[in-house]
Amino acid sequence: MGKNTFINGKQQENTERLTGLAFYKDDLRFLAFKHSERSTKNANKTDLLEIAHYKNQFIIQRNNIDELIYLVKTDEKRLVDWIEESLLPKKTPLKTHQNFEQVQLDSFKKAFVKLRSDYFCFLAKSL
Repeated sequence: MGKNTFINGKQQENTERLTGLAFYKDDLRFLAFKHSERSTKNANKTDLLEIAHYKNQFIIQRNNIDELIYLVKTDEKRLVDWIEESLLPKKTPLKTHQNFEQVQLDSFKKAFVKLRSDYFCFLAKSL
């Protein structure tokens, strides 16, 4: 794999990751909106506990999304730094580009899908 192919592939991956995270962030806004509607309705004590639980989970997932966006942007900056260093004369040692951990993104997606599914089950049973 050539250097240009590698760079283009990494840029494409990061663009796709940011687009996906923007989707999840929008979806989370929608869930939080539905949640605020639900929490204003009459609820029993058990529902109030679950409402608080999901509110906390939405906050956690929002923080996770922000952290992942930061990691992707950091990866993009490292890629730019790597490119700039490779263009410099070979006096300075060349740092290797560190890959973004896809495992973190996959783990977030699984947790988010489960949270979304659990929340819709909660909404369905509480209506």
